Amino acid sequence: KVIVINVEGMMCKHCKAHVENACMNVAGVLSCEASLELKNVTINCENYVSEEEIAKSIVDAGYEVK
Repeated sequence: KVIVINVEGMMCKHCKAHVENACMNVAGVLSCEASLELKNVTINCENYVSEEEIAKSIVDAGYEVK
């Protein structure tokens, strides 16, 4: 399944990579792509992965989820 989460606080390529790494650390995430322009991250994951679980990993990495 595909989940899109709005993320505040990404300012540069380093932030983009940090958010992507946080998402990839969640079990069941297959791939993800953060967008500085759209201020979001698109995650491809297994059906059992919850949006809340991914959002928590992003918040724990220091970013704000909208």
